[in-house]
Amino acid sequence: MAPPRGTRWNGSTINGNAQRGVGLLFNELYVGRIIWNKIRMVKNPDTGKRVSRPNPKDQWQTKEVPHLRIVDDEVWQKAQALKAARVNASTHIKRRPTHLLSGLLRCGICGSGMSVHDRDKTGKTRIRCSAVRESGSCSNRRIIYLPEIERAVLDGMREQLKAPDLIEAYIRKYNQERRDLAAQANSMRTSLEGKRDRVEGELQRMIDLVIRSVIAEEDAKHRIAELKTQRSLIEGQVCGLDEPPSTVALHPATLQRYVKTVDGLSNALADHATAPDDRGPLIQVVSPQVV
Repeated sequence: MAPPRGTRWNGSTINGNAQRGVGLLFNELYVGRIIWNKIRMVKNPDTGKRVSRPNPKDQWQTKEVPHLRIVDDEVWQKAQALKAARVNASTHIKRRPTHLLSGLLRCGICGSGMSVHDRDKTGKTRIRCSAVRESGSCSNRRIIYLPEIERAVLDGMREQLKAPDLIEAYIRKYNQERRDLAAQANSMRTSLEGKRDRVEGELQRMIDLVIRSVIAEEDAKHRIAELKTQRSLIEGQVCGLDEPPSTVALHPATLQRYVKTVDGLSNALADHATAPDDRGPLIQVVSPQVV
């Protein structure tokens, strides 16, 4: 059977994500049930891009479509029980220990993630393309020592972190993004305030016509109510707008603290590169949550 995207079957295609209800093992369409409103789209305030976020299950909407069922309840329930048992398994059983670059390395041939392959006789970790292991769809059969990759990355970090002007370049870019977001926010506020003023103007004109007996109060009652409702909605939208993000200034003392921080990080990088355990002491510095 061909995979959903017509390319290859991977573990993520089958296992999916329980929280989002996706993946073969969580797709309730197979038992004759369509579910929607699983996610919502929100705007990232820093980038301005829309990203998906899962909705609580009590907000999901469901429709039974028994004619689409291809899996019986017994098989479905057994699969869900097995998945639940895996989820409830202790962390050290279901997940390998995290390394410094876990989740960050990509295959140069197919773009898939790089994962742990094994350890050699000396205990050093070796990695390879995960697509090779999961589906055999990538031609990159090379197995690489993880310490060599980490050493190259850490050397590059040390070199880059020596340049304080990178912080200034970052702040310039950061402030430009914030200025763009501020311009968008101001434009939205100006548009809503203009719309509110037009509604307010029409409302006042209607009230004046009633006062001057140009039109009967009974005839104007419905329109006045509509305009008041519109005004309230617009005012609510204006109040709901976030304040435009402000730019940040680079205080002279910031660079001094930055250099001091880099010195401390450089020492941690050096200790990690020579540590007997390839997960090294830097894991505690960069990822305190790792056990």
